[in-house]
Amino acid sequence: MRFSNLHIVAIILMLIISINSVSFSQNFLKQTDSISNNTIDKYKIYCGNSTSIPIMGSKPNGVDLTVKYYWIKSPDTLNTAFWTQTSPSDTFPNYLAPNLGAIQMFYKRIVIFNGIEDTSNACVVKVLPGSISLSENIVNPTIQSVYPGHLPLTFFGSNITGGSVSPFDSLKYVWLKSQDPNFGIALAATEGTYFEPNLIFNEGADTTFYYDRFVYILLPTAELACVLPSNLVEVVLNDTNFIFTSDTIICSGTDASLISGNSDTNYTYQWQKYNGTSWEYIFGATNFEYFPGILTNTTKFRRVVHISSYNLISNIITIYVTPNISNNFISDESPQQICAGQSGA
Repeated sequence: MRFSNLHIVAIILMLIISINSVSFSQNFLKQTDSISNNTIDKYKIYCGNSTSIPIMGSKPNGVDLTVKYYWIKSPDTLNTAFWTQTSPSDTFPNYLAPNLGAIQMFYKRIVIFNGIEDTSNACVVKVLPGSISLSENIVNPTIQSVYPGHLPLTFFGSNITGGSVSPFDSLKYVWLKSQDPNFGIALAATEGTYFEPNLIFNEGADTTFYYDRFVYILLPTAELACVLPSNLVEVVLNDTNFIFTSDTIICSGTDASLISGNSDTNYTYQWQKYNGTSWEYIFGATNFEYFPGILTNTTKFRRVVHISSYNLISNIITIYVTPNISNNFISDESPQQICAGQSGA
């Protein structure tokens, strides 16, 4: 069978289109989203008179703020037909499971993102017989302000009350830390009080961390029962030394505008200027704002705030000084006379 040149060209075009279509399909299939790290607690054990117990879930990977959650439950993990949704309103990363008495229940979390669903492991929830309960899990201070380069104070947790925990003679403390109040990462801290040794804030860094304390009864089986979460406490960066005035440009020999910043009557201030090599104190410049006066050269300024036993340095402002305009004149030594309508020389 013979083919004309037109047939050959048509066949080549069809092959190119087919190859491109396959390549596009393969690329399209590769560009699918995936969800990982969707895990929840493996078990939860209630005290007999507890009203609810939180099931904590991890923060999934591969998702953003558009992620959605819902929870399912079942009395039997072996039969998938028994799994039903808890409630349409249960759309949070964590779940408060109700006390169902002697009924043992399993729970799972479904994560939905970009049309893809991912199901977590199952968490079994059961009840510890009796009326044992825990209460008064309070952590202080509830909010701390930390200056750049310094550590927060120790967190103090209250003594746990609410009745005897005998025969369970030990309590377990777990501290959580996160920059997202919905998720916490367990820390290697098992005491009632906790000091955060690694949280040194830097100027301009991300500014808020959340902490809470979970208290459990440690059973002889090494299981943790009767969880009692504390209040959520915060540590925030306190950047109290900031100059509001923007960089400016002035002519040489003129007054620069007033430089102002935030103020607090509890602090003392000292202004500095840069001499090209180092920062030097400006004598008498101890107010929260500073008037540079007449400048002849470009100069950088900053403010030091004295807080207790340490100093907090502000941002830097630059006042650019331009030379005065000179040699702007015209000569009248050779006046010209011209007739109307003529151009000058």
